[in-house]
Amino acid sequence: MMDKPIIESGMTFGPYPEGYSFYIEKSKCYKNMQNDVKMAEFFLLQYKDDNISKVRIIEAKSSSPNPMTQSGLKTVLPDNGINLS
Repeated sequence: MMDKPIIESGMTFGPYPEGYSFYIEKSKCYKNMQNDVKMAEFFLLQYKDDNISKVRIIEAKSSSPNPMTQSGLKTVLPDNGINLS
């Protein structure tokens, strides 16, 4: 089963397999503290073939480069992400 797509800043993300995304801005916890904390839109869990999993933190920004018109998008969204360990 798939979760509903996440629509933010005029962009659609997903749908993703159920349980692979967590919509932060729709969570009860965030709604209780949203006036004091700025937060990304959602977390996305990704598995690779080599049994490595990644959690991506997604922030939708309408001011970010459009992948259909910007050749430099890889500099904004590197495929390898950031290692936090």
